[in-house]
Amino acid sequence: MDSFHHWLMKLHMTFGKSIFASAQKMGLTSGQPKILEFLDEVGSAEQKTIAQFCEIEPATVGGILQRMEESGLVTRIREKGNRRSIVVNLTDNGKQIAEEIQHQFDR
Repeated sequence: MDSFHHWLMKLHMTFGKSIFASAQKMGLTSGQPKILEFLDEVGSAEQKTIAQFCEIEPATVGGILQRMEESGLVTRIREKGNRRSIVVNLTDNGKQIAEEIQHQFDR
């Protein structure tokens, strides 16, 4: 099994395990690192945009963001006049953790 596809899959799995181990040490759960990275890049975004970009189901993103809000990583604010629109921003703590996880991605 020395095909290119095999080695690409193996590399992907190894990279994923490394990132997840680092994320766990920072108290992050699955899905949170990519949301942190996305918000660090764009500043703020609607919950549905985060779901689309990170390729996570909208209902799943809602749960992940709730845990991130409880941990003090993000704030969620409803847009005035639009009950369905929730804008998500990183807190100062969230920005710091996003920078730390970015160092792990870069490494």
